[in-house]
Amino acid sequence: MSLLNLHIAAALVAVAQGGVAELAYDNHGIDLGESISQTVVHGRLTSGSADDLIVFSHDERGRQMAVYAYDGGTWSRVHFADVPNDVIFVDMINLGGRDRLLALRREGVDWIDPETWALKPWLSAASMYKVPPPDVRELNIALDLNGDELDDIALPGFDGYTVWIQRPDGSLTDPVELAGPPTTRTGFVRRPTGRGKSTVSISTAMGTGIWRSGMATVSTFTWGSRTADSTPNPSRSTCRWN
Repeated sequence: MSLLNLHIAAALVAVAQGGVAELAYDNHGIDLGESISQTVVHGRLTSGSADDLIVFSHDERGRQMAVYAYDGGTWSRVHFADVPNDVIFVDMINLGGRDRLLALRREGVDWIDPETWALKPWLSAASMYKVPPPDVRELNIALDLNGDELDDIALPGFDGYTVWIQRPDGSLTDPVELAGPPTTRTGFVRRPTGRGKSTVSISTAMGTGIWRSGMATVSTFTWGSRTADSTPNPSRSTCRWN
């Protein structure tokens, strides 16, 4: 048996003026059943009073997704189903103030509709991931790249990244192709580049460069004698290698 222990903030108690506010927590345990591996993500998908827990399990029967919702007193499983065979990774994004559960497939990125729990096509783009693993893992493709506290999308490919920047209204910009040289190794790093800001790392045998998303700045990557200049505009950005 796999038991998930949770600490839920049950109340905020304000004492006399000038005193200290205290958070009271309730402890909850959820039996997730037997499995070989589990991935847990959270987000407000249903109408519960707290984030839902989405548990992806892997056992000898295949891959399953279970959704647990909190009604203010107890947790209950509100959905259970097999995971489609072509789902490679999952992630959670906040888009226009609403959480969406994302599923990366060979054809691009879909989102899972909490009304029907069906996959809905969203972004059509190729990535470096083509074969689903035995389990369902989380890949952080949704992250704030420009420090505006909105989740953006950075989809890693063999030659760099495809990037979408979220606008304040919840829409996305046109995709930006951030290319790299043949020796590039792409990945994500989180560094203190500003409140809520993350960075995308492009690594080669000559060093590591950091790209910070911004629609009005020029980003430069330097590895030894090589320099890549990227001049973003509202629709597209490309890298020129000298």
